[in-house]
Amino acid sequence: MQELYKKLANLIRITNLKEDNFRKAESADFKKMAPTTDRFRLYVHFPFCSKLCKDCLFSKRLVDEGVANNYCEALLKEIEYVGEHYKKSKSKIPSVFFGGGTPTLIPLDYLKKIIDKIKFYFIEEDTSEITLECHPGSLTPEKVEAYKAMGINRLSVGIQSFQDEVLDEMKRNHNSQQAVDTLKYVKKSGMNFSIDLMYGFDTQTVEGFLNDVQMALDLGITHISLYNYVKKLDNIQAEEELETKQTNMFNGVTKLLTNAGFTQYTIDDFALTEAKKGQYNVDQVAIPRRHTLVFGTSAKGFTDGNIYYSKYVSIETYIKCIEKKIPPLYFIENRDNASTAMGILMGLHSLTLNRSDLKKEFGIDPIEIPQSLITELKNRNVMEVTDSVVKYTEGKVQAFKTLSMKIQCHDIKPPKDPENI
Repeated sequence: MQELYKKLANLIRITNLKEDNFRKAESADFKKMAPTTDRFRLYVHFPFCSKLCKDCLFSKRLVDEGVANNYCEALLKEIEYVGEHYKKSKSKIPSVFFGGGTPTLIPLDYLKKIIDKIKFYFIEEDTSEITLECHPGSLTPEKVEAYKAMGINRLSVGIQSFQDEVLDEMKRNHNSQQAVDTLKYVKKSGMNFSIDLMYGFDTQTVEGFLNDVQMALDLGITHISLYNYVKKLDNIQAEEELETKQTNMFNGVTKLLTNAGFTQYTIDDFALTEAKKGQYNVDQVAIPRRHTLVFGTSAKGFTDGNIYYSKYVSIETYIKCIEKKIPPLYFIENRDNASTAMGILMGLHSLTLNRSDLKKEFGIDPIEIPQSLITELKNRNVMEVTDSVVKYTEGKVQAFKTLSMKIQCHDIKPPKDPENI
C-alpha cells in the first residue's frame, strides 16, 4: 500500500502553484469567486477553538475574543464583496456549511449577521440546508434554540467517541456524559442533526469502536459520519498495523450500520433515510462538480469556469486583505492534469462513479489512461471497473480512505501566505 500511496501522491500532488497575477487588482478576483450558476454550495470557515485537539488537520488557533470579532467583521465584508458580483437572481443554494475550528464559538450576534448577509445576497427562500459544526463542550440548549431562530436547520455534532479514555487521548475538552447529554437535548429540540465519530487512536479497540456506534444507535442517531485518524508513523510495519486496525473497525461498523437499516452514501457518511442525508456531503463529492464558494481562511473553492482557488491560512493576512479589498487567495488557475486528478479523487468519495459522467466532466475517460488514478486503484484491487461505472471492491473502502486523507493532508502543499499585502 505504501508503494501505491507514493504513485497516487505523484499523480495528484499540486506543483508550481503560483500567486494569482490579478490578486492585487481591486475586486478582480472577488468577481471570479462569484457563482455563475444558480445552484452551488457555500462554505464558511471559523478557525478558532477553545482547545486544540490531537493532530487536528484543519486550520485553527486558540480563540481570542478580539481577533475573533475582527475576523467576523472581515467575513461580513467578504460576503458583501463577492455578493456584489453575483449576477444571478438569488437562488436556492442546496447547502451552506459552517466548519472550523469550532463554529459554536462564533458570537450569536455575529453568526446571525453572517447568515442574514448570506441570505441577502445568495438565498431567495429558506429552503437551503444550513449546517453548523458543533462541539459538545460549547453547545447549550439555549444556543440550539438561537440557531433554529436564525435559520440554521442542521447540526453536525463532533462527538468523536463515547469513551473518556479515547476522548482524553484526542485531547477533547468534553467527556462521555457531556456527549450523551448534548445529543439528548439536541434530539429533543427537533433539529435535524448528525454526529461525527473517529477511529484508529491508540486507546481504541475494534470492540470499543463498535460499542461507540451501538451507543449512537441506542440514542436514536439517524446520521453518522466516520473519520479515521491520520497519523504519520516512522515505519511501514506500524502503518500497515494501523491500516489493518482501521480496516477492521470500519468494516465492522459498516456491517453494524447496514444491519440497523442505514445506507452508506459516501465513503464517510451513513444515513438512516434519504431525508437524513447531508446535502453538503452529497454536493461535496458530486460529479459533475458544483461551484464551491468559500468564505474565510484556508478553505478551497472551485468555480464554474473551472478555476480553483485556496484561501490564505493566516487570520491576520486574511483580515488585512479584506480591509484593503484584496481577495485573500493563494492561487487561481485553470484545471490541469493535477487538478483533474484531484477532482477525480474527491469524486471517488461518492462510492460509485458513472464513467460517462467522468468523461463529460473531465473530457477524458480516466480508465483508458495508463497509470491514471483509477487505473492504479483498479490494478491494486481497491476498485472495480465495469462498462458503465467505477466502484469499490467489497471491503476496500478503508484502503481508499487512508490513501485519500494522507494525500490531502501531506501532499497538497500550497505556497506560504505572502509577507506583504
